[in-house]
Amino acid sequence: MGELKKLFLLVLFVIMLIPILLLGQCSYEAYKINKESVKVAHSKEAKNLYRKVLREYDQNAFTEKGIIKSYKIDGDSISHNPMGGVEVDLIINDNKKLDFSPHIDKTDGKLEIGSLTYSAELDRLFTVHSKDIKILLENLLRKLDHEALTENGKIRTYSIEDKSIAGGASGAPDEFSVIKLNLIVNNDVNLKIKMKIKNISEDIEKEKYTVANYSLSENLSNLLKGGSRRAK
Repeated sequence: MGELKKLFLLVLFVIMLIPILLLGQCSYEAYKINKESVKVAHSKEAKNLYRKVLREYDQNAFTEKGIIKSYKIDGDSISHNPMGGVEVDLIINDNKKLDFSPHIDKTDGKLEIGSLTYSAELDRLFTVHSKDIKILLENLLRKLDHEALTENGKIRTYSIEDKSIAGGASGAPDEFSVIKLNLIVNNDVNLKIKMKIKNISEDIEKEKYTVANYSLSENLSNLLKGGSRRAK
């Protein structure tokens, strides 16, 4: 009877040990996969890909003229995709809201970016610095000052205040169609234009922005001898 009890306890111990061993094996495999994913995401080949694709969105990236000044890898974001490849988030300009997320695949022994997404904040940043928006903004400046952006103009230079860029009010119908931004005139923060631009295109694949409204700072109004105006 004593031998039977020992046998029973041995079998029970083995039964209890099996799931522990399986769990340990699974944890070890997950650790190896995660370690390899981190290695891929931080590899020189992957970093070259990041810089290459970021320059496709901003040809002046990593220069004084660029929108994208820098990027860093968010180590906590690195993960293995069950369908294959590695997911990673890049933080642009040390701003966690400017999130650029490429999916890294390996084909024929070489890394490539299969797909990517980026945050709404980064999308707006790309939009307001696009050629179409530049034309829109400069047309507005010339309406305010017909000699704007020339030596004889009162408005000689302008820049977009990137920290002012925002979407419409959260939950509002125009949350994603409106972009708010400020223009700084003549490198003087007291000479400011607060404005909203709106996407009026009905085609989701295309964007067509117009100036919805704007107002001038008091100092800029005095400089131009005008006041707040609404775009027509």
